[in-house]
Amino acid sequence: FGFPGASGSSGSSGSPGSPGSPGFSGSRFFESREPPVHGPIFVKTLPGQSQPDG
Repeated sequence: FGFPGASGSSGSSGSPGSPGSPGFSGSRFFESREPPVHGPIFVKTLPGQSQPDG
């Protein structure tokens, strides 16, 4: 569960090394940020990719 969470957040946060050390602390932070981070990313990717594609 930690691997997929860090991979996605790594692009937005850009700090895969910092959260890598603290497993307990990092895991909790990623879980809470997963829903809010995926929301805006998906919405922006859908309309953004659709515009240039169409």
